[in-house]
Amino acid sequence: MVGEFAIVKDQWQGKEVSYYVAPAFAPHARAIFGKTPAMLDFFSQKLGIAYPWNKYAQAVVQHFVSGAMENTTASVFYDYVQVDARSLQDEHHESIIAHELMHQWFGNLVTCENWAYITLNELLPIMLNILGRAPIWPGRSHYLGLEHWQNYLSGFCQSPPAPSSAPAMPTLTTF
Repeated sequence: MVGEFAIVKDQWQGKEVSYYVAPAFAPHARAIFGKTPAMLDFFSQKLGIAYPWNKYAQAVVQHFVSGAMENTTASVFYDYVQVDARSLQDEHHESIIAHELMHQWFGNLVTCENWAYITLNELLPIMLNILGRAPIWPGRSHYLGLEHWQNYLSGFCQSPPAPSSAPAMPTLTTF
């Protein structure tokens, strides 16, 4: 990444957890990303596998081509997550932060055999994110997220398949 960043550092079980934000947002970095150590605790406990890497960084960049993207030991976020304390009263982005963190296990530690199984790569972080909301985000209904995905998947499953020139999906043998 190229740019001017303020780096705010945290720790989780002796591992460095860093938040890269625009300098003007340095005072808000912990409010934006500060639940990351609790997320690391929760996901490590639920999966029975501690976060597998020696560090973790989260960086906010401008004009990113995607909403967010995990890379081994670092996740990149579009600048919409970069908000001040007042804005955080009305909006938070903990769900996408948790989702990208989950890809450190499902996507980086364990990788799909091929692109035909990419839905597994996305579904596992979505489901654990939903389950994780109760202890990590007290006072917020984790059922809301579950209802959203249940409705989404129900609609998807009832829709006729779109025409495709892609070959038929092979039988799942490994993950």
